[in-house]
Amino acid sequence: MPRLDALPSNARPLHVRVGSGLALLGYDVASDTWHPGDRLELTLYWQASARQDVSYKVFVHLVDPNGQIVAQRDSVPLNWGYPTTEWEPGEVVADPIRLPLGRQLAPGLYQVFVGMYEEATGRRLRLSRNGQPVPDDRLPLMQVSVRQAGES
Repeated sequence: MPRLDALPSNARPLHVRVGSGLALLGYDVASDTWHPGDRLELTLYWQASARQDVSYKVFVHLVDPNGQIVAQRDSVPLNWGYPTTEWEPGEVVADPIRLPLGRQLAPGLYQVFVGMYEEATGRRLRLSRNGQPVPDDRLPLMQVSVRQAGES
């Protein structure tokens, strides 16, 4: 994957501080409507302002209206291929995420949350947006609609 030096123009900007020396600059998403059995596809854009001594994992949670996680993906960035310890300061890392949605997923509105945590301890990195801490250190990224098969 080519190295980026800025957030792509099609990305939705976020500017979220992540831990010490990391940021979630934005994201792009293929659609905001999905069907049971689909793979929710989005790309997160990260940036390190300083070298990282620790490898972090990214988590993406799909949460139903009752607050239950109904789908999740945890991995080292770039599908296990580019640990945060290898990131160059200033580089923008495009991290494509493919989150399988279960075939039994009920139609409705769901919230997508993202964050990072220490691989070794499971401790989440602190998140802040506009100087304010993000509750539970998991960012409410977007809302998606899951529709019955055949509905667009």
